[in-house]
Amino acid sequence: MTLSPFPRGSLALRVPAGVLGLTLAGLLAALGCSRAEPPPPPEPDFRAVLLMASGTPPAVQEALEAGLREIRNDLFAATTVRLVEPGQPLIEMLRRTGREAPDLVFCHLPGEEHVVVEEAAAFPDTQFVTIPGRTTGPNVAGVVFRVDGAAYVAGATLGAAAGGRPLLVVEAPKEPGFQGLKAGFRAGAASVGAVAPEAVRQGRALEDIDSGRAGGVLYAGYVVPEPLLTACATAGIPLVGTGLGLKRGVQPGVFGTVIVRMGEAVRRLARERWAGTLQGSIYSYSLGSGVVDFRIESRATAPDKVVRAMSSARSDVLAGIAEIEDLGM
Repeated sequence: MTLSPFPRGSLALRVPAGVLGLTLAGLLAALGCSRAEPPPPPEPDFRAVLLMASGTPPAVQEALEAGLREIRNDLFAATTVRLVEPGQPLIEMLRRTGREAPDLVFCHLPGEEHVVVEEAAAFPDTQFVTIPGRTTGPNVAGVVFRVDGAAYVAGATLGAAAGGRPLLVVEAPKEPGFQGLKAGFRAGAASVGAVAPEAVRQGRALEDIDSGRAGGVLYAGYVVPEPLLTACATAGIPLVGTGLGLKRGVQPGVFGTVIVRMGEAVRRLARERWAGTLQGSIYSYSLGSGVVDFRIESRATAPDKVVRAMSSARSDVLAGIAEIEDLGM
């Protein structure tokens, strides 16, 4: 006869039903093994601030803020945008920002570079960047966008597409545009035998387009006005605009674009600051840098002679043999 280790009626078989009914989750909880909360994200170890005049053109503002987004993604950075309103004391804004000791401060404050340099001296551990800017200090860098080379390519390309008719440069009265744009464009047009007279206002340009006197148009602002865009599209006249490298900035009907990837410049400078190599000097971006460029928006449909003109002009600029007015840059 085999004896059971747990005789009938023993306490081993009379465990309360509630205990037997414990679920695995309940048992783990009772043992202190409940699911742990995810750890909090680490604190950002890089901080950047953008100080910007409140009257900054929307296209420039969007491009600079796009650069800050790149910094957040690329460096896991904390970023802040501060608008300087008219009448607001700039010096106090700079001092307040400096006291917070960020790693990097971008300043888009046209005409106030000297103020930035003077105030930055009190905060040597923070690097300041004027964008664009030509005044530097021990901890202040300046950024120059050399668009003359890209504009040269635009002029040669548009000249080849113009069929012998003169080109128009249309002013953007409320936007500063880019230094060197007009000089580079005229030089590029001249390189292929095209004529680009002095810049005109939009009203005069519309008259020349309607009369058939214009063979191509360069708009020297950031966003092509709808009347000019419509007139060129209706007359079949190639139009070149200037843009800041935003995908949504490309407008239907624009033949080509002189591009300044301002956000890419912001990302590169932040990378240098993070690596400890950013200096108080001028950082110049020109054709071939990946920041400034020219492109034909519908290259697949462009005539071969136009594409060849573009390639030849680009090669001349990169080789240093393109003749462009000395801009002192």
